[in-house]
Amino acid sequence: MAVTKTLLKATTSRTGSPDEILSRLNAEICRDNTACMFVTLFMAILDIRTGRLEYSNGGHNLPYLLSNGRIQPLDNTSGMVLGAMEGVKFSRNGMVLQPGDRLLLYTDGVTEAMNESEHLFSERRLEELLASVKKASPEDLTRALVNEVRRFAAGAAQSDDITILALQYWGAAHHVRGQDIS
Repeated sequence: MAVTKTLLKATTSRTGSPDEILSRLNAEICRDNTACMFVTLFMAILDIRTGRLEYSNGGHNLPYLLSNGRIQPLDNTSGMVLGAMEGVKFSRNGMVLQPGDRLLLYTDGVTEAMNESEHLFSERRLEELLASVKKASPEDLTRALVNEVRRFAAGAAQSDDITILALQYWGAAHHVRGQDIS
C-alpha cells in the first residue's frame, strides 16, 4: 500500500483524467511485480466550482450517491484491479453533483465485516443504514456506519481494513477562489 500511495502521488502530479491516471498507475504497479500484488482503487476528480465529477474504477467498491432522498451506487465503470495485468485500459464516467449531494466511499472491509457467526455485513445492510440516515451530514453518516459495523461485528476479529470517506458538495456559491466561505 505504501508503494501504491507513493506511485499514486507521482502519477497524479501529471495531468490527466482518472482513467489515464489509473492506466499509468497500473503500468507502474505491474512493473517488476514478481509477488503478483494488486490493489483496488477508485479514482475521482471533483471540480468544486462546477460539481463535475469524473471517475474511474480499478476493481473497487462503487461509491454511493445520496441525492434528493435517493441512494444509489455511482454508474458502473468497469475496471480490473491494479497490478494484475499490464496494458489494461480503464473506462471513465462522469456526472454533475448538485448542491447537497453526498458521496460515500468505502473499502470492502465494511461490507465484508463479519460477526461471530461469520455472516457478512453486506451491501444490503449498508444500503439499509444509508436509507436510515439519508439526511445526515458526512460526519454523522461516517459515525453511524462505523457504529453499525461495530455493533454488527460484536467484537469479532476483522480480517480487512475498514475505511470510510463521506463528502458533501455544497455548490459553487460556497466557494470563492477555492476557499470555503460557509
